[in-house]
Amino acid sequence: MIDTSAAPVDATVRKEVMEALNGWTEAMGHHDLDAYMSYYAGTLDAYYKRSNVSRAEVRADKARAFARFATLDIRMNDVQIKADESGGRVAVSYNKVYDLVGPEGRHFSGSARSGLWLEKSGNRWLITSEKDL
Repeated sequence: MIDTSAAPVDATVRKEVMEALNGWTEAMGHHDLDAYMSYYAGTLDAYYKRSNVSRAEVRADKARAFARFATLDIRMNDVQIKADESGGRVAVSYNKVYDLVGPEGRHFSGSARSGLWLEKSGNRWLITSEKDL
């Protein structure tokens, strides 16, 4: 769950996190699984309803989606970013709007309120948790 008591982030952190999120969604849109997975930490604290999930397990799950859908169009709006006390971890909540094109051109569209948690690793922000809220 997103901690609403956490502090809003400063402009630099917000810019860096938004750049990471934009790169993540662009990689999905370009169907570039390697680039997409580069935004994930080695182990995720939470991945939807599971805990302590390896990047390899996340990759296998995402690879199934990349294989199933010819088009993966995900948009994020109403993005809220909150930082923990250290400033090295952020909680992101957003509205996810998706349009996926599957077999025979069938569209699968919808929306959900989702959450990501990212941690600063060197000069990059990496996803450490992902789930629908």
